[in-house]
Amino acid sequence: MRHGPAHTVTIVSLSILLGGQSALLHAQATFNMDLLEKNDHLPAVDLQRFNQQAGQPPGAYPVSWQVNGVTLDARKTVTFRQNDRGQLTPCLKPEDLLQAGVNPAVLSQAPGATSRSCPELNALLPGSTVNFDFAHQRLVMTIPQALMTHRARDNVPSALWDEGISAFQSNYRYSGASQRTREGSTERDNYLMLKSGVNVGAWRLRASNSLTANSDDKPQWTTSGAWLERDLTRWQSELTLGDTFTSGDVFDAVQFQGISLASSDAMLPDSQKGFAPTIRGIARTNAQVTVRQNGYVLYQTYVTPGAFVIDDLYPTASSGNLEVAVKESDGEIRRFTQPYASVTSMQREGSLKYNLVAGRYHSDDASQRPLMMQLSLMRGFAHNLTLFGGLQERGAIP
Repeated sequence: MRHGPAHTVTIVSLSILLGGQSALLHAQATFNMDLLEKNDHLPAVDLQRFNQQAGQPPGAYPVSWQVNGVTLDARKTVTFRQNDRGQLTPCLKPEDLLQAGVNPAVLSQAPGATSRSCPELNALLPGSTVNFDFAHQRLVMTIPQALMTHRARDNVPSALWDEGISAFQSNYRYSGASQRTREGSTERDNYLMLKSGVNVGAWRLRASNSLTANSDDKPQWTTSGAWLERDLTRWQSELTLGDTFTSGDVFDAVQFQGISLASSDAMLPDSQKGFAPTIRGIARTNAQVTVRQNGYVLYQTYVTPGAFVIDDLYPTASSGNLEVAVKESDGEIRRFTQPYASVTSMQREGSLKYNLVAGRYHSDDASQRPLMMQLSLMRGFAHNLTLFGGLQERGAIP
C-alpha cells in the first residue's frame, strides 16, 4: 500500500510529459519581429505572412525545375503568383510547357494556354500536379503521360536522316548459250539485264534495261522502266516521276507512266508499321504497365499518375486479346482486356495512308494506253475503326 502513491505520481507525470510534447509538435513557427533592427526612415514591412504555411510573397524565383522525375533546368527563373488558397503557383509560358515535353496538339487546345492570366497547371493540363518546395527552391511537376509528346519505340528523328552521297550503281545478270547444229553452223543466244541508278542529293534516278542478241536477229535493247524519285520527309511520302505502279491498297495495282505522290511506310519505325490497337488507361500513382498476349509479354513501360496512352505496339501475326496489367507504386494491380483482331486493310489510330497518281496506263498495246487518275485513302480512327476509299478517272487518248 505504501507504493500506491508513487505509482500514481508516475502515471500523472508521464501524462503531462506526453501532453507537453504533443503540444510542441503541433505548435506553429513564429517570426520574432524584435530581431530586426528598426529604422524609422524605411517604410513598414508586413512580416505576418512568414508566420503562415506557404506564405512567401509572389515574384520571380530561381528554381530547380523537375517534370515527371527529370530535371529540365537546375536554375530556371520562374514567376509565381498567389492563388485563391494563398499558395504560390508558377506562371509558365507555352514555350516552357513545350520544353517540358507537352504535346503541341494538346497545348493548342488547352483553355488559356496562350493568355497572360497565368492559369493553374491543372486547369491547363487536367491531372497535372505542382509542388513548389520554397525551402529548397525546387519546382516539381507531374504531367499525365497521355498529354506528353510521345516518341514511338525505335523512332529516329527525321533531323538525323541523311540523303546519302552522290553515286552511281549498277546490277547486272548475264546468261548465254552456244550450240552447234548438224549442218555445222553455230547458234548463239545472249541475254543481259541491267538495273542501274544515279543518286544526286535527294533525287534518285533508276532504270531497268535488257539486251537480247542471237545469231538470227539484230541485238535488241529494251527499257522496261525508268523513273525519278525522291523522299518528302516532312510528309513521310515519296514523289515518283516516270514508270511506276499504283499502290494496290484499295484498287488493283496497275503499271502507268506519269507522276505519283504516296505515303511511304519505309519512313515509319517498326513500331508504327502494320496494325496494332491503341491502349488507354489511368494510373493512380507512378505505375508499371505490362501488356501480354497468350501469356507472353509484348510491352512494358512506366507511366506517371493520370491518363496514359500506348500506341507503339509492334504488330503481331497471332490473334488473341491483349491483357493489360497496371501495377501501382503501392502494390495494387488492376487488370483489363484490350480486344485485338486485324485484317489487311486496318490502320492504326491516327495513321493516314494515301496514293495519288496521274498519267497514262501502261500496256504492251500502244493503242490501249488511256489517260488515268487515281486517288486512294486509308485512315485509322479510335475503337479499331478504319475508313478507306478511292476515286478513279479514265480518259480516252486525244
